[in-house]
Amino acid sequence: MIAVASLLLAPLPGPGWGTFLVGLVILAGELRMVARLLDRAELKLRGPARRAKVVWVSLPTAIRLPLVVIVPICGTALGLWVLLSGFRLLM
Repeated sequence: MIAVASLLLAPLPGPGWGTFLVGLVILAGELRMVARLLDRAELKLRGPARRAKVVWVSLPTAIRLPLVVIVPICGTALGLWVLLSGFRLLM
C-alpha cells in the first residue's frame, strides 16, 4: 500500500520516490518476485553508482556545495510549479 500511495504522490514535492522505494523493500520481504526485481536493479545500478561516486569525489568542494544546495531547491520549485499549474505537464 505504501508503494502505491507513494507512486501516486511522487510528482509532488517531498519524499514520494523515497517512500516508494521503502515500500518496495517492505514488499520484497514478502514477495520473492519483488526481491528478485530489486536484486537485478541493484546489480545494474552498481556500475553507474561507482562512476558517479568517482566523479563526485573528484569535484572540488566549491562545486559540490552549490550542487547540494541548488539541486533540491530546483526540484522543489519544479514540483511546486507542476502542482500549482494543475498538472498540465503530465497531460
